[in-house]
Amino acid sequence: MLAAIPGFQARPTAYGYLLVPGAKSGFIRYERRVRPLCNVSTLVEARLAGMQVSSRGAITPMFTFEGEHAARISLEGSRDGAWLRRDFGVVFGDDFASVLDATCLERTEGRVFEAATDMLVRELVLGAPARRRRFRYAAPAGRTPRVRHLETDWLGDDLLTVFPAERADPDLMFALAKRDDHEIVRVERVDEDTTCVVAASRVRWRAVAARTQHGWCYLMELVGRAARPLAPLLACSSSIELLPAPRATPTPVFGAFEVE
Repeated sequence: MLAAIPGFQARPTAYGYLLVPGAKSGFIRYERRVRPLCNVSTLVEARLAGMQVSSRGAITPMFTFEGEHAARISLEGSRDGAWLRRDFGVVFGDDFASVLDATCLERTEGRVFEAATDMLVRELVLGAPARRRRFRYAAPAGRTPRVRHLETDWLGDDLLTVFPAERADPDLMFALAKRDDHEIVRVERVDEDTTCVVAASRVRWRAVAARTQHGWCYLMELVGRAARPLAPLLACSSSIELLPAPRATPTPVFGAFEVE
């Protein structure tokens, strides 16, 4: 669902919606499902054909009200000798991106399009705020990543796996630690928000770190043939960029229209 903006009319298109203001000062394209999933720079560059860019703002990470990862970037330049401004907003799903591309043709209306794009990004509804989801963290040093859908293995002398964030469940870390016939050896309270469970089987050792904040549980594990130092696991856990707690309902200023 996409928030509505006063003064803009929504016209359905094959890819999503086109938002057009009453005055002929520009338009906003909304693309619902852009695949394959890629970074902001790639998405923007694919949409700049014919535009000569004279200034480019920094990519600004943000979250939607549902807690989805998003980003904004603004550019100025010209097309066929005429000034224009482009404001891009991207909201990331699990395997797609939703893209807002605002084109402003009148200098005096630039802030209107910038504010509209910002609001549309923040209020965009993907509709699954409680699902398992990715989060940002610092890449463990000296390891090679292997992505498996929402999970990432970091390969080294041992294996460090980062799982997607889950809604907080006190039993989840124990279930993860005990799988494959492992028995819990000890439980350590690392700090107010983080607990580490160490388990072992006849052939393998495992440590699971669980960090719980804002209703989310962030799980990582370190696996080896024998006991390993916990430092790499705990360093990765402490580097997490926390997801915000999803609001129960959106608070769009101007109402909304359905785009699904």
